[in-house]
Amino acid sequence: MHVNLRNFIRDRVQYYASELSTEDLYSPKKMEMIRKVETDLRDFASPVGIVIVGISLLSDVRFPEEVEASIVAKIKATQEALQRENEVQKARADAEIKITAAKAEAESIRLKMLVITENLIRYEAIQKWNGVLPTYTGGNGIPLIDLKN
Repeated sequence: MHVNLRNFIRDRVQYYASELSTEDLYSPKKMEMIRKVETDLRDFASPVGIVIVGISLLSDVRFPEEVEASIVAKIKATQEALQRENEVQKARADAEIKITAAKAEAESIRLKMLVITENLIRYEAIQKWNGVLPTYTGGNGIPLIDLKN
């Protein structure tokens, strides 16, 4: 019976493993496969009085070096693609923040332009005046006092 159990387990592992991709054999699906093999083994051994408590793999699933290298390359490529997607999403979010800030500033300027008048400019200038008259003024200066009137 020892040889039969061993062969049965190997056959069941091969059967269920053939339904999985190589990536699945590195994922939680490997544990599902082991549970299926265990269930089949209990069904096989219980009629002859053997009680199966549990089974486990003594080593990792081994693949040829080329297969392992391609799995690692695929995982690396997937991770890099996810990283690039995250960078794109961050760039989009940053751009939206800048656009929103620019729109808010433009609206603020537009509203200020609606309320700015010559009288308001004079009023602001008077509020900031320190009381000292300029000793000279250029052609572009805004005098606080209209000397013509």
